[in-house]
Amino acid sequence: MLLFSLEEIQVRPNLLADKTLDPLFSLEEINKLVAGGIPFRDAYKIVGNSLNEGTFNPARELNHTHEGSINNLCTKEIAEAMHKVLAQLH
Repeated sequence: MLLFSLEEIQVRPNLLADKTLDPLFSLEEINKLVAGGIPFRDAYKIVGNSLNEGTFNPARELNHTHEGSINNLCTKEIAEAMHKVLAQLH
């Protein structure tokens, strides 16, 4: 079952464009406000209120580079590791 499942996994492009997933960007928005000089507690309240009011409109342009971040998922490395494991299972 595991082998079948892994072979059938497909990445959904542009999944994060779905507005229902906007809360995923809340921490990024809080961090931007804090970097701009707003205390964390206030930034948390601002973003939380905008989420509750339905007015939250996050920037989707992320520039993270650390391994595992949204802009550096390391999918090539993960695929290579997965193929090594699968080869051992056959």
